[in-house]
Amino acid sequence: MSNSQNITKEIRRIEVVTLNVKKEIKTLKNRVRAYKGWTKRYRKQQQELKQDNLAISKERDNAVKELELKQQHLLETVEEAKQAKELRDQALLQLDEVINKIEQYKEICKKANKISYADKIYLIKEAEKLFFDEEIITTDIELDSTGKPQLESGQAALGRYLLDR
Repeated sequence: MSNSQNITKEIRRIEVVTLNVKKEIKTLKNRVRAYKGWTKRYRKQQQELKQDNLAISKERDNAVKELELKQQHLLETVEEAKQAKELRDQALLQLDEVINKIEQYKEICKKANKISYADKIYLIKEAEKLFFDEEIITTDIELDSTGKPQLESGQAALGRYLLDR
């Protein structure tokens, strides 16, 4: 009986080994399935990350383009502001010149009020000299016996003079 016991033992041992191998195969199958699931999720996440990366890259490129446009617009605006400032400064200089000429004309008017023979034509000529750098009105000044100019200073004379021009 020893042979048959040995055979029975051997069969049981083989059955146990077979069961252990089946369990190990089942465990390995489960691990393979888990690994396949993990790799599938990993690939899916990798694909999603690529798509997200592309979307973010597009957004970044659009933002860079928009920034470049805004920068160009800002540079143009700064250039326009510089030109406007230069024009303003020129206008202020011209205004200062006009103010200075007006002040000079006021002084001439004060002097003319002190001179008894000065008339409106004299003031007009002085204004033309100051503001236009030339004398437009040309009249002959007649001197009286004392050597002082005698000009017609009435409003009618001035009107006739302007009509003659």
